[in-house]
Amino acid sequence: MSYMVALVKEALEYCDENHIDGEKVDTVCVEVGEMTGVLPEFLYKYYPDVIRDTVLAGSHLDVAQMPVEIECASCRKHYHPEAENGYACPHCHGKDGSIIKGRECTLSSLTLKE
Repeated sequence: MSYMVALVKEALEYCDENHIDGEKVDTVCVEVGEMTGVLPEFLYKYYPDVIRDTVLAGSHLDVAQMPVEIECASCRKHYHPEAENGYACPHCHGKDGSIIKGRECTLSSLTLKE
């Protein structure tokens, strides 16, 4: 629930800073990385409670899951780790790498009503 509270707070601050009437917000769009451990179904579950009594009341939530992306330490190519190859790099079979994407949980956009 703390992720949802933080995302709604960010959306409310954005509306305030940009003089957007929150009642005009149709959809709050967020991106959740595969490695965050945040389950979209819980974001959807808590969203109505978090926006209640705010200017975002009545808006919808859209959650996009972002896949994890690794940069191989050996060949520097980017890939999505897969269990069937032991999460190794599919290009050089290296086992060391850095997570480039997939840890984010961010507000990506607000869609306004017409």
